[in-house]
Amino acid sequence: MLFSSKSKETDVLYIYNINLDKITAKYQFPDIVAIVSPQFSPDAQRAVFGGTKKSGISDIYIISLDNGKLTQITDDFYYDIDPTFSPDGDTVIFVSDRCSDGQNGALNLYKMSIADQVPIQLTFGNWNDRSPETYNGNIYFSSDRNGAANIYCLKNDNSIAQITTLLTGAYDPKVTSDSNRIIFSGYQDFGFHIYSAQLEDSLIIAEEKPAGQTFWKPEKLNQKSIKSSVKYKTDYSFDIAQSAISYDPVYGTMGGIQVALSDMLGDNVYYFLLANTAQTKTDIFSSFNVAATYLNKKHRLNWGVGLYHLYDEYYNNYDGYYYERQAGGLAHLNYPLSKFTRLETTSYLRYSNRDFGFPVIRNGRLITKRRAALLSSYLSFVSDNTLWDISGPIDGHRYNFTVGLTEALDEGRAYSKLVMVDLRKYFRLGKFSAMAHRLFFYSSTGVEPQRIYFGGSWSFRGYGRRDNYIKNVLFSSNELRFPLIDNLYIGFPFGAIGFRAIRGAIFLDAGYFADDDFRFPERNIFGDLLGSFGTGFRVSLGRVILLRFDFSRRTDFKRISKTTNFDFFFGWNF
Repeated sequence: MLFSSKSKETDVLYIYNINLDKITAKYQFPDIVAIVSPQFSPDAQRAVFGGTKKSGISDIYIISLDNGKLTQITDDFYYDIDPTFSPDGDTVIFVSDRCSDGQNGALNLYKMSIADQVPIQLTFGNWNDRSPETYNGNIYFSSDRNGAANIYCLKNDNSIAQITTLLTGAYDPKVTSDSNRIIFSGYQDFGFHIYSAQLEDSLIIAEEKPAGQTFWKPEKLNQKSIKSSVKYKTDYSFDIAQSAISYDPVYGTMGGIQVALSDMLGDNVYYFLLANTAQTKTDIFSSFNVAATYLNKKHRLNWGVGLYHLYDEYYNNYDGYYYERQAGGLAHLNYPLSKFTRLETTSYLRYSNRDFGFPVIRNGRLITKRRAALLSSYLSFVSDNTLWDISGPIDGHRYNFTVGLTEALDEGRAYSKLVMVDLRKYFRLGKFSAMAHRLFFYSSTGVEPQRIYFGGSWSFRGYGRRDNYIKNVLFSSNELRFPLIDNLYIGFPFGAIGFRAIRGAIFLDAGYFADDDFRFPERNIFGDLLGSFGTGFRVSLGRVILLRFDFSRRTDFKRISKTTNFDFFFGWNF
């Protein structure tokens, strides 16, 4: 079997041995980016195909399969496709728009002797003749000359007979070896299917042929040129414009708006944020959250700058309730090393003002306030070549190596350091199934280490999103992803609601957490090494939102909890 397939930047021609169930040869050509309609010669020693160069011009090529020698038999600006060999292997029949109506989109059949490489027109008219197939001196092809595409036969005497009369179309004819039937593809019941029809005497169609073949030629451009310049003004459009208002029994009423603007090419991008977290009228002006960021992507080195003022009330398991006001700016650089890897760095210069609801210990002292001028710098190496299906990555890898340093400029010392390594690898088992592995390491030290919450459906299943608030993590996640239900329809009196591509998952998570002498009561039940295992399923709503349902049990790898935990959340698989 001969076929073409995409590989990196160009198509590759493959020979697949059906008996051996493996690919026995492949051919790749640096100058040819697309390969279509490959066909074996009668002796299977050569192959012919339509190839498109980087210039966009499509021509016909013949390759010798024993040594890979490539011969170009058409070399012009016409659109040449769908080649096939004659029974003797000395002539190529192909489709081209070089006919007189080619400028209007017409495609006719041509033949060309490989020896002299002179094209001879076989069919004539302002229609599309496609997919020629030679058999017993006749040429079978698909044509829309009567409206819908049907199968026709160009006979030895140059008469044309119509083989099929289908309203929905017939394409890509092939004649069986006994010459009694013809195989073709057709459209029926909202899809394309393979059909077989008896080859019988058919209606001969009269076709008027011109006295001689003519090739259309493009109009020549006037060589006269005038130098001029046109003023251009960048026009921006909304990429994102969203707002939200919420009420929380603890934090009260909150609201905000987020806007993203970019130009037509995406070279200049602006992000704006405006929100207010005031709980009383007197706090309205002091509780505004404002941020503006500009990102320039005109060149390979992307850069961005921004300013922000943020104020809100926060809570974590280490500091309790506290208020924090931050004001400052940021600078960002992003340099792609390749299509899949990049280096990026971001720095935040800010003044941070924290007021704690209860006294906390810092450097052995009990404090209720913290004031600091901080400079946080992060450097990351990122590699991502993943392929996604409807629920998330299914093939490839995602790597992220990040180091960070926060300095207190007013004190002249390091405030915190962090190292993060996030490795994700996906082994594809089938079209919609894969084995996914994740190894995550995070460590932060210093006067005020950057602790993170670790738990929930996106990270450590079976544990709440706020169960683990720590500064040292070593975590592993393993998940088998597989298709569960292709189509699910639920009937209601007003109609049916359908869900497509429901995916299943079986997972095992394990993590080790350390935070000096600070321990959570939940962790004392199982010890420092924790784990969870279970199953779940993913439901996509219009390819926009993915619903995650996970059922799991906790373990310390010595015993298993008797309670099954249920996690529900939104978002793609890791």
